[in-house]
Amino acid sequence: MSDDLADRSTSHAKTVDLNHQKNTLDRAQKLKQEFDRANAANENSLEQRQSRQEEKTGQASHAKTVDLNYEKNALDRALKLNAEFNRASAMKNSPEQQKSGQEEKARHLSHAPRPETHLKPPDGEIRREVDKKIDEEKLNKEHERAKALNEAYKEQQRGRQQQLENEKTHDRSR
Repeated sequence: MSDDLADRSTSHAKTVDLNHQKNTLDRAQKLKQEFDRANAANENSLEQRQSRQEEKTGQASHAKTVDLNYEKNALDRALKLNAEFNRASAMKNSPEQQKSGQEEKARHLSHAPRPETHLKPPDGEIRREVDKKIDEEKLNKEHERAKALNEAYKEQQRGRQQQLENEKTHDRSR
């Protein structure tokens, strides 16, 4: 029973770790896509600016200034996204994260050591007796609780019955 619990907790820890890695990877991929979009927008705006400069020579208008500021903002945003993507990718593969994942798994494992096979009783007869006793105690508790609930329900029904009879006698006396 302890082995099953340990296996389930280990399995749960692995699932949690895999979900965390998947979420990190998904986030990194989304950031990469957003970075690529911002980069493409920046390249398009640079091409547009170059073509405008070729068409017009002269003083920079207010519109060009606004366009240049927009490009700077887009480039800054793209650089931030790229840095965040690189950080997320580095976190995914860092040995520190792997160590912390191993520590987290160790915390979820049972603290009791697994029994050695040569120390186990033959055919688990002793364990079966203990399990039977535990199951019997659980069933007795459930049985007692069911009895208590049944008695409470019957008492409630009796009280309701008396209340209805009192109302009937009260209505007849009017």
